[in-house]
Amino acid sequence: MNTDQTKKTWSNSVTRELESAEPGMEEEHWKKESIFELPTFVKDRNVKAYEPQVVSIGPYHYSKSHLKPMEVHKRRAVRHFVKRGSQPIQSYKLGLLKDVHLLRESYARQLDEEWTVDDNRFVELMIQDGCFILEFLAASANYHKINSYSLRDPMFSYHGTIVNYNPVMHDLLLVENQLPYLVLFRLWSISSGESENEMQGFTCSTCT
Repeated sequence: MNTDQTKKTWSNSVTRELESAEPGMEEEHWKKESIFELPTFVKDRNVKAYEPQVVSIGPYHYSKSHLKPMEVHKRRAVRHFVKRGSQPIQSYKLGLLKDVHLLRESYARQLDEEWTVDDNRFVELMIQDGCFILEFLAASANYHKINSYSLRDPMFSYHGTIVNYNPVMHDLLLVENQLPYLVLFRLWSISSGESENEMQGFTCSTCT
C-alpha cells in the first residue's frame, strides 16, 4: 500500500469514527472504567509498592501463587457472611449476575478469558472477594458484633485482625486490587433483606 492510500485509509477511518460518535459517548465510557491498571514503567520502580502481597481482590492478580493461601480465608468469610444474612447463597449470585456485564466493564484492562467466558465464575469471584472485604473490615472495627468466628481464627478473630491488619489494608488500598462498589452495596443489601431503594443514601461503615 502506497503512502497516498495509507493516508486515505486513515482519513476514512477517522471520518467514520466522527460520524458514528454520539455526544457524551466518551464520557460514559470512562465512567464505566473505574478500576485501572498502572503503567508498567510506574510499577517497575517498586513492584511491591503497587502489587498485593497477601490478598488479591478482583481478577487482576488472582492467579499469583503467593496470594493463593488467602483463598481459604475468603471462603470462610463467605460462609459466615451468608450464614448471618437472611438469604441463601444463590440470592447473592442472582443479584450480581443481572449486572455482570457492568461489573466487568468496571475494569479498564481486558480481562483474561477465565473471567469473560463464564458469568458464574466471575460473579463467584466478586462474591468471595466482596465478603472478605466486608468481614475483615467489620471484624477489625467491631469484632464483638460478629463473634461467630473462633477465638483462635487466624484472620477474623480479635488477635487475627491485629496481626493481619496492616498488610491486608495495604493490599485493599492498591489501585489495581479493587472491586466495583456495586458489589459491596448489593451484598450488603441482599444480606440485610432490604431493597436497594430502601438503602439509597445509606453508607456502609465497612465499605468506605
